[in-house]
Amino acid sequence: MDGERGDPYRPPPTELGSSQDDLGALTPEGMAAYAGVHRDPTDAYYLAQLERARTGAPLSFNLPAAFFGVHWCFYRRQFKTGLWLFAAELASSIAVLVIVTATGLMDVEEEGAQQICALIATVAVRVPFGRMANGLYLRAAAEAERAAGPGRVDELRGKGGPWLLGVGLALLIQLVVQFSLLAAGFAPAA
Repeated sequence: MDGERGDPYRPPPTELGSSQDDLGALTPEGMAAYAGVHRDPTDAYYLAQLERARTGAPLSFNLPAAFFGVHWCFYRRQFKTGLWLFAAELASSIAVLVIVTATGLMDVEEEGAQQICALIATVAVRVPFGRMANGLYLRAAAEAERAAGPGRVDELRGKGGPWLLGVGLALLIQLVVQFSLLAAGFAPAA
């Protein structure tokens, strides 16, 4: 018997906090409102992810989140997650560049070497992020529904749904950071 949870038949928590405890009382109606299903029926994907989390099944790999990264986060209004992901990508690019330079694996002054380092760093961050993205999104939906209060699903409409201006905002942040690095004398790795 599981002493901490008291229920020996309860499914174990799935990855990254998408356990029943973290999801709280997230309802399918709340998830649909949060994800914007009322506007875009293809977002029923997140309802399926909620059902998987509730049954203890592993969540799916989120290919759009892995491929688009920060832009997916801002499109889905996950701003804090997007900023953390951007910082992780930047830090991993710098780490890969330092490791490659220190070990002499590649001359970083060669044409394309910095882009190769950036690609390696991006893949190293985005593949795990694609695995975690659904759990993070479900947790954000649960927190939003908890903050709205019981029975106040209408307040969730659009809080996590598609937002095209978010993609533009993410691009603007990337440009500002890259130009800041250029102005400081660092060659951008991406």
